[in-house]
Amino acid sequence: MLITLAESLKFDLDRAGVKIQVVNPVSVRTPMTARNDYPMPFLIGAEDAAARIADGLVKDDFEIAFPGPAAFAVQRLCDLPSCADFRLMR
Repeated sequence: MLITLAESLKFDLDRAGVKIQVVNPVSVRTPMTARNDYPMPFLIGAEDAAARIADGLVKDDFEIAFPGPAAFAVQRLCDLPSCADFRLMR
């Protein structure tokens, strides 16, 4: 997982003066998400997503995840063992 890789590199790269940040946009309205045949209740527009990313970069947040409720749900799924995670995502 990319977040795990970024976490493992962060401490070494911090000492070298390299900033690591991860952007995790869960639900952004795009032509690709418009094709989904399932509900996406926390969908946000691209302009809102860009503003959230810019704000997170300025604040030096390690992980910039949004929108809040959807990001929280995805983070909880990542806490599960892979076998349970795969079953729920189906």
